[in-house]
Amino acid sequence: SSQSDSVSVDTTAPTISSFGVANPSSQNVEVSFDSDEQLSTIDVSISTAESATLTKSDFTESNKGDGTYTYTATYSGSTDGTYDATLNTAEDAASNDGASSQSDSVSVSNDSDGDGIPNTKEGTADADGDGTPNYLDTDSDGDSIPDSIEGTADDDGDGTPNYLDTDS
Repeated sequence: SSQSDSVSVDTTAPTISSFGVANPSSQNVEVSFDSDEQLSTIDVSISTAESATLTKSDFTESNKGDGTYTYTATYSGSTDGTYDATLNTAEDAASNDGASSQSDSVSVSNDSDGDGIPNTKEGTADADGDGTPNYLDTDSDGDSIPDSIEGTADDDGDGTPNYLDTDS
């Protein structure tokens, strides 16, 4: 009497989709993608404005409940410029790699409205009540003088920077 066993070997690489890079806030760079199976190894390179490598421990894994997973990581950048991200490795438990150099880029600026005043200085308040936060508003105080002209000085010495001061 002979006996036999069969062994199943996973040789199918994960399918990676929706690879993207975004700038959710400040100089942060968010990398996310979907996989049709759980991953054990991830390697994403960040380049151009800064250089870094994101690995599996940097990513959060969300089970979408349909057999697919979303992976998301946020890199804390410190420089304005273009951030390129490339997926170098996306391996499942059997070391099948689904990465095929998927890449995306995002432009990061610490001055979203281009007025020469950093977002961190302008903040998210809405000084003139027009529905646009100061960091996105080219005339934060609503006095019809652009923030880029008014600047951050306090010409009348009242403690309010010119870009927020309607009587400066």
